[in-house]
Amino acid sequence: EPDAFLKENAKPYIKG
Repeated sequence: EPDAFLKENAKPYIKG
């Protein structure tokens, strides 16, 4: 999920 992506990778979530 986007929130998990943010926390795990410390980068903004960009869907595209």
